Parts: sequence; structure tokens; C-alpha cells
Amino acid sequence: EGVCRYHEEVLEDPSVATLRRMKQMLLLSLPPTIMIVLLVEGFLPDAWEDEIAGIPSAFLYVLLLSAFVQFYCGSIFHEAAWSAALHKASTMNTLVSLSTTVSFVYGVLGGFYDFYMRTHRFRLEM
Repeated sequence: EGVCRYHEEVLEDPSVATLRRMKQMLLLSLPPTIMIVLLVEGFLPDAWEDEIAGIPSAFLYVLLLSAFVQFYCGSIFHEAAWSAALHKASTMNTLVSLSTTVSFVYGVLGGFYDFYMRTHRFRLEM
């Protein structure tokens, strides 16, 4: 017997499936998040010594792990925000998706800017 008396083919409450998916994504995001914290807070200082094209390899690891958490583990928010945008609406998922994406992009650009400024010296003459 279904959970909806109007549509018997609905065997499970959609909100239960959504909560289950959110829980799975949360648990999936924990290991990369812990690794990011260990790298960024200096618990693994040797990781910042190796470089790839002048960029510390630890920064690239953080970038990849952050992108995984942001875009895969957070995909439930991005999907809901996209759905709301298609309906010309805005929900709390829109706020979460937009703010985390802007923060991610700002962090990536700031990181690359920092490494670029460290490797290029500019002389100011007056």
C-alpha cells in the first residue's frame, strides 16, 4: 500500500528519500572535510613544500577535495536551486547554493592570486 491515498503508486514519502540522500551526502563529505582542515590548519606542514608549476600541491589537494564537497556532496542544494530558478522562484536552497558557490569561487581565485603575486615581482617607480 502506498503512502498517498490519491496516488497508490507512491510507495515512499519523497521527503524521507530526500533526507536519506542528505544524510548520505553528509557522511560522504566528512572524510574530505577533515582532510581539508588538516591541510589548511597546518597539521600536515610537509604537504605545502611540494610544488606543481609553482603552486603548492597541498593547495591543489584542497581545491580538488573542496570541489568534490561543494559540487557533488552539495548537489542536492544546487539541483533544488536550479529547479527553483527554472520556475522563476527563489528558495532557501537558492541562498545556500549561491552563497557556497560564490565563496568557493572567491577562495579559488584568492588562492591563485596569492600564488601568482608570490612568484611575480612588480616594481613601482615614480
